[in-house]
Amino acid sequence: MKYNPASLWAAVTGAFVHHWARGRSLAPAKSVSDALRLTGVIGAATVVGLPIGAWLYVRGELWIGLVGLAPLAGALLGLRALRSGGDAGGAPAAARAFALAAVALVTLVFAGVVVRADRFQHSRGVLAAIRARSDTPRIACFNRLEPSWVFYAGRPLTNYKSTADASAFLASGPDAFVITSDEKLEQIRPALPPGVGVVERVPYFGRQGKELLVIGHGRDDEPVARQYDK
Repeated sequence: MKYNPASLWAAVTGAFVHHWARGRSLAPAKSVSDALRLTGVIGAATVVGLPIGAWLYVRGELWIGLVGLAPLAGALLGLRALRSGGDAGGAPAAARAFALAAVALVTLVFAGVVVRADRFQHSRGVLAAIRARSDTPRIACFNRLEPSWVFYAGRPLTNYKSTADASAFLASGPDAFVITSDEKLEQIRPALPPGVGVVERVPYFGRQGKELLVIGHGRDDEPVARQYDK
């Protein structure tokens, strides 16, 4: 039987909190207090750090730093409960604060941050540009392939390593498109068939100042780089 490491870790953590709240844990009280303090520090760092990262990479969504308030508040409430009730008497209240903070953090991350971050994903923009130009596109890549492209495309994608192979694929018909990154353009440009060029540019999510290119049949001056779903 195979075990999911995340599920196993969650079960171990839950077991520890269960026994700790009932005074049956062998962990020193100071270790628990130190862990709560570290949780608070991580929460505070998240409040400051995530907005900075959001500004650098997506030029917005500064609110995501608020997710750090969940672990910060949970740690402060847990420490307060331990101080007011003692390491034994305050443990149940501290455990409840920790559990509520964990639930709030998971909810904020998966129902808020992940959903908003997905709107900036380059995969959506790249494939939308391709499908806007063809109802039956054939898609490949040139020296750049990410698993998310395969997922959103709903099919296997060949990642050509040589310019000759990529050029032959593009020459096979107007429904052929190749995805690559801007730093690969000069490598493949001399081998492009007549009438084939960059038809779309999409900001490369997570790589400031970089772009993903869609190469296909069309004018090389056609594309307008833009941020999708902002």
